[in-house]
Amino acid sequence: MQGYSALWVPGTDHAGIETQVTYERELKKQGKYPINPA
Repeated sequence: MQGYSALWVPGTDHAGIETQVTYERELKKQGKYPINPA
């Protein structure tokens, strides 16, 4: 960073979003989504 300070902000990248979509799609196939904790 050439001596400059940097701020790291956690978030979701493209791979994380695709993983979540794939996981939710599989849960829907199994009838387990949306998850209802109540």
